[in-house]
Amino acid sequence: MFWRLFRKEWKENRFVITIWFLVIVVAALAIPLSYDYLLRLVETSPILPQSPEVLAVFREYRLYLWSQWFGKNAYQNATIFAVLLGMGMVAGEAGRKTIDFLLTKPVSRALIWAAKFAAAGLALWLGLLVSWAGLLLSSHLNGRPVAWGWYWQGLPGLLAGSTLLLAVVALSSTLFDDRIKAGAAAVGIFLVLSIPSWIPNLRWLSVFHQMAGHEVLQRGQVPWLTILVLLGLAAGLYGLGLAIFRRREF
Repeated sequence: MFWRLFRKEWKENRFVITIWFLVIVVAALAIPLSYDYLLRLVETSPILPQSPEVLAVFREYRLYLWSQWFGKNAYQNATIFAVLLGMGMVAGEAGRKTIDFLLTKPVSRALIWAAKFAAAGLALWLGLLVSWAGLLLSSHLNGRPVAWGWYWQGLPGLLAGSTLLLAVVALSSTLFDDRIKAGAAAVGIFLVLSIPSWIPNLRWLSVFHQMAGHEVLQRGQVPWLTILVLLGLAAGLYGLGLAIFRRREF
């Protein structure tokens, strides 16, 4: 029954999942190909800031890849699509008036919740992993191979942060009967979560700071304790969402 529910979720969200894969993979493939153009632009443009820090990042190729992928495209796109994939988990069913039919099936609400979360989570993770591999392959084919043994270290924070964001959206989806309202509420929570990013001494508390891999670059290693905290928070929000879903009357 779990896999039937899982396939149902993928079928119903196939359009969003397809767009997610297209956007994230194309963005990954384009980053190595645009390096020479962006480097010339940064070095010669009278408009763009030519600070030593910016020039240093662009002149060291592997830092350029990191900043453009982990520090920009990956976490930004993952945030957007976490909202799109998660806001309809319960609110979408309630809005379409299909939740009553779903709940008449001989299956527990816990299994329904698990299948919905797993479907959205797997879509997010697969998109990030496939695009990460595509980025390294594109870089290699472009004549600038990067050692994956260094570059993989940004993945744990990105994946754990994406899971936490999805858990926020899923929780929001249990509180509303309209997917747009659920998505808007989740975005509001994300704005609150982003506040530490603007405070230098508190940046490490920001999930977006961790997803961008800044702590990995500072420490030179994966901050596993931070990763466990992010996953623990995600598990707590998952459990809270399940508790609300179990108690709601539709």
